[in-house]
Amino acid sequence: MNGSYDAESHAVPSILLDLVTVTKENMKDTVVADRFVDPHELCVGEIAPLCTANGIEF
Repeated sequence: MNGSYDAESHAVPSILLDLVTVTKENMKDTVVADRFVDPHELCVGEIAPLCTANGIEF
């Protein structure tokens, strides 16, 4: 635990993470690399060319 959340009646122990803004340029190295999203589900239809242009293999 590295922090807490004030739930009004008590403090809830929490793990606070650094904020990372996800863009098309870093999606491969963030949510795809961390397996948060499957590229086969992400890279469909009109989005597929953007995946290819940004190095996301599906």
